[in-house]
Amino acid sequence: MIAVCVVHGGVGPHFFSERLFNQICGIPTPPATVDEVGDHTFREQLIKIQEATTVREANSAIAEAAYVSSLEEKDSLVQSAADFLVNGRLLTALDQFAEGLKTLGLLEELRKNPAVFYNMFVSEEIPLQGELPMHFI
Repeated sequence: MIAVCVVHGGVGPHFFSERLFNQICGIPTPPATVDEVGDHTFREQLIKIQEATTVREANSAIAEAAYVSSLEEKDSLVQSAADFLVNGRLLTALDQFAEGLKTLGLLEELRKNPAVFYNMFVSEEIPLQGELPMHFI
């Protein structure tokens, strides 16, 4: 539906994150951050591990999930978990989504000219305010 809408001059989706847009366009993305982990419980666990200042604290935060023997290992564990939660577990869905964007050649154009499509696909972060800006009224 998105491909057909865009190709026929309709309104762009405007809901992609920058990471999703870059992944769809085949643009390398930076390593995932803990802040990008959508699952609140996992994010809190990763933050607790990340903020550990001793191996004992790190192992306590990790509990039975894993064991680290240095503070560098706890950082590696947090990065690996964040990468998996942000990128890895969604890979199949992302591939299926990209397959749908092949309709009418949209995916090919996105990958050739990502800058042209960026504003059409990526959401603009607008802070929540008590009053709506004029363009929402």
